[in-house]
Amino acid sequence: MNAFNRAFAALIALLWIAASAGVLYLMWEPARAVDISNRYLDFAFDITVSGSDRILATLIAAGAIILGLALLAAQSLPGRRAPRAVPPDSDARFRELRDRLDSLQRRVDAGEAGRRPVSPQEPAPSSPGEPRRWGILRR
Repeated sequence: MNAFNRAFAALIALLWIAASAGVLYLMWEPARAVDISNRYLDFAFDITVSGSDRILATLIAAGAIILGLALLAAQSLPGRRAPRAVPPDSDARFRELRDRLDSLQRRVDAGEAGRRPVSPQEPAPSSPGEPRRWGILRR
């Protein structure tokens, strides 16, 4: 993954952790609530849970935070891709291909340089009964 994708995934993980921690905080502080009211927006959020519901919600929020931390850790660690092993005969293959290319270049430079390139063939005219097609596949 490139750096932008890693940074974006890390930002999403941080937002996920912050949202889960905020919900966790609001569950354990019942006097607190989120209340945003202005001319364009009227938003109120409070959590009223108690007893076993609060413990269950805490476990779920803690699990969400752990998932966010795992994503953040995965994005901050370098890739584990091992370097590719170079086959032992790659130098011999490279020399063989370079020699072949040099011999082809010498042949072109020596005697075949006087030959003219072949002109492309004219496209075949379409038959009169066939409708003419436009666009990429026209004839």
